[in-house]
Amino acid sequence: MNIIYNSKDITNNVEIISTIVSDRHGGKADDIKLVFLDKDRLWLQWDPQFDDEIEITENGFSSGVMFIDGLKITNGKYIINAKSVPSKAKDFNNKEWYNISFREVSKSLSNDMGLGIDYYDVDDITYKYLEMKDKTNLQFLNELCILEGYSLKIVDKKVIIYKEHILEKASSVKSFIINDFIDEYSFIKNSAITYRKCIVRYYDENNELNNSEYWDNSISGGTFIYPKILDNKTDSDRFSKNILRYFNKDVVTGAFNAKLDTTISAGNVIELRELSSLNGNYFITEAVHNITKKITGFKVRKVLENY
Repeated sequence: MNIIYNSKDITNNVEIISTIVSDRHGGKADDIKLVFLDKDRLWLQWDPQFDDEIEITENGFSSGVMFIDGLKITNGKYIINAKSVPSKAKDFNNKEWYNISFREVSKSLSNDMGLGIDYYDVDDITYKYLEMKDKTNLQFLNELCILEGYSLKIVDKKVIIYKEHILEKASSVKSFIINDFIDEYSFIKNSAITYRKCIVRYYDENNELNNSEYWDNSISGGTFIYPKILDNKTDSDRFSKNILRYFNKDVVTGAFNAKLDTTISAGNVIELRELSSLNGNYFITEAVHNITKKITGFKVRKVLENY
């Protein structure tokens, strides 16, 4: 394993106690937690600062560059926490846009955070009006992605935006059975947060109020009404389907630990077997690689169909 701090490999200058890299999907920042033995107070001499850059590499795996956002000294140890977004991403902002496309607004928000951006299978939809009020750039962008059926992750100084349902259709990268699980595991079926129908209201060309509705009769639940009223049917139809997908995708979720495998990341599909009715393909929402203990912890949800 190698540790790159501000573009310099410091592996041979430190004694590592623990290394945990968390890889997340769905608008949540990745992070690193590093614990060093530091009896000689070397890190105090280096005096790291917030937003200093750090990266972990291991046999072809890279955490991507992350930004230090937490430091702790305790009993001969030095602890560093870092996230894939810089501190600027925590700023709350207010902004309006007129006649702007999805790519234009997402690029602007990402660049304001000091990040680049890449797109995969993203349609360049144009909006008449958008308003961000008392939100961080990342919060607003993630909410816009949900409305459009996209998902985002932040890795190696870039925002990556993609169509979630296309990733879910990918072949599984690996199969697991119960005997592959290490220690405790859990799988939950939960309909408490699901909806059968989503309604998005809009004003038509005659300024009359109408509804766009999307149903999923395979799901038990009530009706969700989107609080904002839109100005056209096209956006309303699209949003109603994508909002319902967002609420219903976590009907079956699970968590388990397995042998360390840094080739598997959030956004991959895996197959789970020997779980009876819960067998099938699962989408990874979080992969926590404990490189020191040689364990990867997975959070997963069953691949959503009918959307």
